[in-house]
Amino acid sequence: MRAADGVELHGVVTGPASDTTVVLVHGWTLDETCWAGVVDRLPGCRVVRYDHRGHGRSAAVDTATMTIEQLADDLAAVIEQTALAAYAQVPVHVMACTRDRLTPVRYARRIREGLPQARLTLFRDAGHMLPLERTDGVANRIAALLDAPVGAH
Repeated sequence: MRAADGVELHGVVTGPASDTTVVLVHGWTLDETCWAGVVDRLPGCRVVRYDHRGHGRSAAVDTATMTIEQLADDLAAVIEQTALAAYAQVPVHVMACTRDRLTPVRYARRIREGLPQARLTLFRDAGHMLPLERTDGVANRIAALLDAPVGAH
């Protein structure tokens, strides 16, 4: 995946392209692997995880490019490249935590601007470690939002 400014972003896409797409956004200083346990419990939907610029296996960058606005633009690029091939027919859900202070408000604005049919779900009062600390609870919440059964891990 590539950000609009050309930065290489590492991502993992699982599940069939024809189903609902869930984009899982990790917290500051983490990487996409923090969502691994949650993904295992969401069979039947397409799941996109990616590393923010300068995190995990994404390209190292000048920290000046790690602005909240840029990270929101990166999210939009990830969605456009992975979830929107058949966007007219495929719902897109973006999951993030509110206490992360990274980008939830900017994500919402950016999603409304470019992806008006997408849905942003924020795990309120949740720190950036939530997917690691309460994997079952997070997976159950996502499954309930998708109205889909949670699979065994």
